[in-house]
Amino acid sequence: MRVSSLVLRRLSLFSSLPPLFSLLVFLLLVSLVFLVSFPSFLSSPASVVPRLPSVPARPPRPGTGTAGDGDASVSSFTSPSACFLAAFLLFLCRLAIWASRRVSLRPRGGKRGRGWREERISRRDTEENTQKKKTNAPLTTVVVLGSGGHTGEMLRLVQSFNPRFFRLHFLLADSDATSLRQLACASWPPFQDAQRPDEKFERDDTAAEDAVHGDPAEHDLRRLMRRRGFRFSRIPRSREVGQAWVSSFFSSVQALLFCLRLVWRLNPDLVLVNGPGTCVPVAVAALLRELFVGRRFSLVYVESVCRVESLSLSGCLLYPFADRFLVQWPRLAEKFAKCEYVGSMF
Repeated sequence: MRVSSLVLRRLSLFSSLPPLFSLLVFLLLVSLVFLVSFPSFLSSPASVVPRLPSVPARPPRPGTGTAGDGDASVSSFTSPSACFLAAFLLFLCRLAIWASRRVSLRPRGGKRGRGWREERISRRDTEENTQKKKTNAPLTTVVVLGSGGHTGEMLRLVQSFNPRFFRLHFLLADSDATSLRQLACASWPPFQDAQRPDEKFERDDTAAEDAVHGDPAEHDLRRLMRRRGFRFSRIPRSREVGQAWVSSFFSSVQALLFCLRLVWRLNPDLVLVNGPGTCVPVAVAALLRELFVGRRFSLVYVESVCRVESLSLSGCLLYPFADRFLVQWPRLAEKFAKCEYVGSMF
């Protein structure tokens, strides 16, 4: 963890570079790596790309010369190597532009200063929020519930969310047997019941307690959650407790593929996570969707209260991509420039 923290502090020096300069440096480095890896590309570009089945040439017509003289210039632009190189360069440009807008190791605005890049990003986000408000639609908010203490912290954080502005969709690990009960037992304010009177909401609270104490079936809890105005889904866990690191790679890939399909369907405006390893595939899936689709979302990371002097592994992985990185201890805000100390939330 100390090595990852040191790397994050060293890389924060590059966050102040202009996006255009960063784009040029990125393309230059990638081009150098490509040329070193494929030194024969300059002499024979087609040798890098697998050759297509050759078609026998037509015999030349009398008095027209050879068959390939008129098509030489056209075939040079339609060759597989040229198409592959053009697509590769376009992808690199898209990746560099997305990284210049998304990746940041310093706070975007605030009391530490605000550059033209942060003002442009803030202005774009403000325009998107204004368009969202004009439609009178609540923000689709994906909330990842880890298990145990992580679930308790997250539920206490989102209990004040008004359903008129936030449409909550909770994600739970498929092997998590306690978060669903904690979700049903949570004491939600009256406005969480989608415009129902308070006395009816009290009956819902009583039914929730009776259901949890009676150990009901999962579909009963699903019906209770729908009455309260939010949804939940189960996702594969990327790594079980005590699982070997070699096998965890394959389970993480499986969880990422599942989350890609789920995030593509939910189309979230806000992804709220607080540290468990289950949240990493969800955040990566949302980032990949933003890269290829171009629709921006907000990623808010809330570090657990048990992290006093160092970030968690999930926090180190998502630190450069988070729009807001909230911590509950002042020491973390002193060590990392992007961390925002908000005090204890619980």
